[in-house]
Amino acid sequence: MGARRAARPAARPAGPRARRLGPRRRRPSGRVPVDAFALHHEAFPLPDGFLTLDLRDFDDDAYPVSYDRPAGPLRPATIVDALVLDVATDGTVRSRWSLAERLDTQRIGWMSLQVDAGGLDWAHANAVFLDPTDGNVVVSVRHQDVVVELDRATGDVRWLLGNPDGWAPPLADLRLQPVGDVSWPSHQHGPMIVDNGDGTIDVVMFDNGNYGRTTPYSGVDDGDHYSRMIAYRVDEAARTVEQVWVADETSTGRLFVPAFGDADRLPLTGNTLGVWGMVFDEGEGKNVDLGRGAKSVRLVEAGPDGAPVWELSAWTPREAWREGWQAHRAQRIPTLYPR
Repeated sequence: MGARRAARPAARPAGPRARRLGPRRRRPSGRVPVDAFALHHEAFPLPDGFLTLDLRDFDDDAYPVSYDRPAGPLRPATIVDALVLDVATDGTVRSRWSLAERLDTQRIGWMSLQVDAGGLDWAHANAVFLDPTDGNVVVSVRHQDVVVELDRATGDVRWLLGNPDGWAPPLADLRLQPVGDVSWPSHQHGPMIVDNGDGTIDVVMFDNGNYGRTTPYSGVDDGDHYSRMIAYRVDEAARTVEQVWVADETSTGRLFVPAFGDADRLPLTGNTLGVWGMVFDEGEGKNVDLGRGAKSVRLVEAGPDGAPVWELSAWTPREAWREGWQAHRAQRIPTLYPR
């Protein structure tokens, strides 16, 4: 839908404003050819292909330059655009949707001024998947602290689930409206959709909780950092969202991971499997002070009441690997062995 702020400080120059990040890479033989630069984070399977994410640089003539004053001043900048790709089995790109052309590049979140891949990391999309109820495409946009649903036929924005700070019309009008008290996610990872069968869906995700769940528009980080799994119930017809479940405790208390994470609703038990994928302190002191590698991984399966029913901690002795272990996602499977 190309939704952006109607009033801009200056007109954009004519001509192309988006470019690939760096030269086109030569594709190795024997692999499915995809017209893309840097596929990352996700390959969501479809019956006739897959959904994935790509990058390109995007020249923006009016971009915020300060977290302290996100509304201005605005300056020309090259940002990293997030592209959502629908790819056929033979590698043909059936659809390519730019988030910079659909969201508001004048709205920034924490880390949107960080340089990555030659530009400012405005969006940092980290997951894409299908809404099983209508076949539309849902994208997690980490640095905007928002989950976005796109119409699979047109690429238009259908709804936004996230913190209300900094959104301007017409995108502000596409935000799902909260029912009751809703604590919004921050720098989320690994969302999935559960069809409730009654016209509603649950969006289950890992909420990292960076910056105390604040935004550059809302004030100062209070330092209360912890990560959690959380579920939001979305009524698309009513355009509402309700917080219905949270799991923020482990056997050693609340843990914080600044990056990575996953939350999967398990179909047989109704429990949820979560991945605290980059832990520096598991509640018993910093890993390095305990003689471990700097990073460890905690897997937690939580029941319907949010309490843990199973856990696994994965770490390495510091002398074996100083950096330690980290994990992006995890899946529960019946067995490693064939019948």
